[in-house]
Amino acid sequence: MKKTIIAISFILIFALSLALPVYAALVNVSLGMSYTLSANPSGSYADDGKMLTDGVHGTKVGESYHKSGTYVGIPATSIDQNGCFSVTVDLGEVKTDITGFDLYYACETDANVYAPEYAEFFVSEDGENYTVAGKVMSGESNDAGIIKAGVINCRLNTGVKARYVKFVIKNPLFIVGEPESVANVGWMFIDEVSVLRDDGKTPEMGDMLIIPLLNSIGIISAGAGTFALIMNKKKKQES
Repeated sequence: MKKTIIAISFILIFALSLALPVYAALVNVSLGMSYTLSANPSGSYADDGKMLTDGVHGTKVGESYHKSGTYVGIPATSIDQNGCFSVTVDLGEVKTDITGFDLYYACETDANVYAPEYAEFFVSEDGENYTVAGKVMSGESNDAGIIKAGVINCRLNTGVKARYVKFVIKNPLFIVGEPESVANVGWMFIDEVSVLRDDGKTPEMGDMLIIPLLNSIGIISAGAGTFALIMNKKKKQES
């Protein structure tokens, strides 16, 4: 009986291990790279030309994120007629297998700082001809009392090639066609943009999701236990 249970358990473990997802390792290829902004940041929250790709994220200072010194502050008066501004990253050379983009921001509605309505991502090999790679809505609320650091993630099903990646960021309160309202539609604070590339490597076991594995072990244990109870009951009935 014990040998049967052990054999079934090993079969289940093998089958479930094949079913577990394998997650590709993503590398931030924009780290330390140069970029250009289409908007002029406020002097109080200026950009030193490195802040958005230095890998440093904002932390809470008192009750505020945007005062941490890691955010670039874009006032409403600097955005374009569509309520947008852009960050264009130069990766230095054409990269293949680009499969993701991340945009990190602060949202503090009582301080008139709002999360982007959406971020749209464009790629180019020559810096002149761009194609859309993806667009993601933030889903953030503009209700009072929100204080948070957030991120918009975009993941592609198929890798793309690019040297230049443009992040187009939309102010959530800007009303197209009503430029006179621009002074009242708040700020956007950005602290990091990331371009992610699939390096083609399988991550170490410690980097894989542990929850599915634990769930699988639990399922296996429960199944083996149930099987043992059934067989034990059957054996008693036969005797």
